[in-house]
Amino acid sequence: MDYVLLHDSRRIYAACDAADIDKLDPTATCGFRPLRTYDCIIPSLTTIERAELPLGDLKCQDADGHNVYLYVEKEEESGSVRTVDSLTKFLAAWGAILATLGLGWTLYRDLRDRPRLRITAHIRRVVQSVNGRWYAVAPDLPVEGASEQVFVVVNVTNVGRRPVQWVGWGGKYRKIAGGKPAFVITPQALPITLKEGDTHTEFTPELNPADERVKRLFIWDAAGKNWYLSRWALRKLKQESLKFQAASSDR
Repeated sequence: MDYVLLHDSRRIYAACDAADIDKLDPTATCGFRPLRTYDCIIPSLTTIERAELPLGDLKCQDADGHNVYLYVEKEEESGSVRTVDSLTKFLAAWGAILATLGLGWTLYRDLRDRPRLRITAHIRRVVQSVNGRWYAVAPDLPVEGASEQVFVVVNVTNVGRRPVQWVGWGGKYRKIAGGKPAFVITPQALPITLKEGDTHTEFTPELNPADERVKRLFIWDAAGKNWYLSRWALRKLKQESLKFQAASSDR
């Protein structure tokens, strides 16, 4: 009786000679059934894993505990087993990659799907066009009709995906000044709701950003959240203010 046994990546072709059973072991059988798992050993070793090719005879036990003696005819590496195992590992790795990409996209989408404002501030002169609209120009740019006075111009753009209502703007002092830790700028056209991609500009002659007492500039929305001009942008604004103050005094 011939059997094909599968052990890890090995395919073992073996035979059980029923005619020799009573001579080897009176209780031995050839009672293997298909698609079952049986324990086998090499008589000189405790496990098959320790054996090198080619294998010798095998001693196994059937489902009833009787010995089954097999004569190994040949062994071979099971390419199909390796292929299935490799495919399983590949699919598992690919599934992990897809899950990671999905998580990354979800995080990115959630981060984008919220209010985000970009705030810039510069020293500018203002000029009114023939249609009545006001524009801000660099102080050293010769534009007919531009104001002699310079202004702090704050530009806010909604770069998020949620509308934000800009209510007011102002700043904080390094130390309490005039009994107050902060100040508020009189707005030109606030409050205003900024939808995704919308921009609004406010300007004021009230603020001297070069004043060392000024620590931070910020705007606030209808939800009470403060949106700060970055420290780097504030340093640049202070430098601009000092530069054009010096230029004005030299005239």
